[in-house]
Amino acid sequence: MCNLRHQVSLIFAFSFVSISHGSVLSSGIANHVSGLTTQSLINAQKSKSFLVVDESVLIASDPSGREPDDLITSSPNEGDTLSILHLDKAAGRIFYKVIWAAGERVESRGLFGEDLQVLVPFTKSAIYSESHQKLYWTRDDAVRSIRLDGSDHSIVAKQSDVYTNDLTGWAWLGIYPWVYDQGEDDWSWMEGDISVLRQPTGQWHHDLPAAGVNGWTWWGAYPWVYVNGFASWVYIHGDLWTYSNKNSNWDLLENTSAPVFEGKPSALTLDESSNSLYFQLEPSGDTTQSFGNIEKLNLSTGAISTVVEMANATNIHILSQSDRIYWSEADGLHTASLDGSNRAHILSISKTGEPKPVIYQNPVPVTPGAIYNLTLTPHDTNNIAEVIELKHETKSFNLGTGKDFIAGNYTWFRREDKRQAVLTLSSDQPVNAFDSEGNRYSGWSVEDILSDSGGTKDLPARITLTLTYRDNHTGTYSATRYLASQNVEYVNGDFTGLIGDFSGVPFPLITPQHYESHTITALSVGSDGNLHAVLRDDVLGGTKTLLINPSTQQVQQ
Repeated sequence: MCNLRHQVSLIFAFSFVSISHGSVLSSGIANHVSGLTTQSLINAQKSKSFLVVDESVLIASDPSGREPDDLITSSPNEGDTLSILHLDKAAGRIFYKVIWAAGERVESRGLFGEDLQVLVPFTKSAIYSESHQKLYWTRDDAVRSIRLDGSDHSIVAKQSDVYTNDLTGWAWLGIYPWVYDQGEDDWSWMEGDISVLRQPTGQWHHDLPAAGVNGWTWWGAYPWVYVNGFASWVYIHGDLWTYSNKNSNWDLLENTSAPVFEGKPSALTLDESSNSLYFQLEPSGDTTQSFGNIEKLNLSTGAISTVVEMANATNIHILSQSDRIYWSEADGLHTASLDGSNRAHILSISKTGEPKPVIYQNPVPVTPGAIYNLTLTPHDTNNIAEVIELKHETKSFNLGTGKDFIAGNYTWFRREDKRQAVLTLSSDQPVNAFDSEGNRYSGWSVEDILSDSGGTKDLPARITLTLTYRDNHTGTYSATRYLASQNVEYVNGDFTGLIGDFSGVPFPLITPQHYESHTITALSVGSDGNLHAVLRDDVLGGTKTLLINPSTQQVQQ
């Protein structure tokens, strides 16, 4: 809304003109003066600086300081924050995002705070590209883009198994805008600003009913649609949205052939120099792995590749000139080369009362002469933790699940470049297994127990366990379990380890500065070429900006 000061000024101007002339202004003159005054106010507003103060208030500020600040908008709820995405002074609009605990939304207002428009109602993360003049944003199912006027919505990458409301086969339009999707056995509601070209007449129509589209239609070549009723094709131009009755979800109809991934995308950034999006890919809901990866999507080729494994990025930024990627997590700021090598933890944070993260430059999860207690979560479909005790001197292990125990021999090797340790465990006697009542089966070997249990107790005779780690004692694992029945099962999850010997392990070349009770809220590059990391004080409030030299990775206030 136009602020009160401007309204009063305008009324005063009209009154002064009327009194000076001793008569009432004609409507034509009044409208002319009003137009001039309004344009003058708009031009004055365009000259102002738009910024967020106190993380939650968007203002227009007069650079000269002669006029008070104008309130454009503020965060709707306590704890929400605002971030400006783009200022379009020519169109007279400002685009920003509201950030809250569950995610973000993208809004737009006029330069006086008027005419609120919600461009993206919910996203995990949104960015604006000046070169592409698009918003890029993530949702659990896809990475998407859209122009600032709301047009040209597209999916640039998506989950492989996500239903996107697309029609790809036969659909019945007998009671349009309700549409029956035969392939999905689902009803959808269609809505959108479209025009329809009917073949072979060559005439354009303002919607599907006007083009005579009815009954059974085939959508496998959308935006070309085959209409069974008149055995011909129509072409649909514009944005056609569908609401799925089955999914309770709005989505743009596009029959996308975008590249696919497995997981849920969240934080993202765009590297203009390589025309590539980098985004955090969280594990899918059907896994208990707590670490995801940072992926690279080449927008020119559609190729997706993993850049950084075992990351939980909340913010991502690329410094192309230094060939490095930076990302923030709950434990601080991390960096690596764009090929994923030379990884380092350069700034650490922790919650109030929590200990500082233990940081090693090159952690070694398995060393000779140490005793290891590895906790694997989960080891089976019941999500029960599995603890493996490894004693290197005796080359034996004990593996237990509830009241089931396996003992045997193991070998291991470490892949230096992959940050992996691979353990091969072979069972030996004694092997104990128990039924649901807690009674032990009579056999000793895994084969005997399988037989004694009538095939219900199928214990592994050998396990190949690959630990992929980010520090000394945490990471993900994949287990290939060769069972007594000769079947094979594959299990994935997280592991933690209590490791007894770190002698000879090098500490990092850079000792990270530590900030307790802080959260990293934003990453950007400054005019000085340094990376700027914004830290919020979770106890006292307020923010500080730290500068990270991209050559040395040193942190400065």
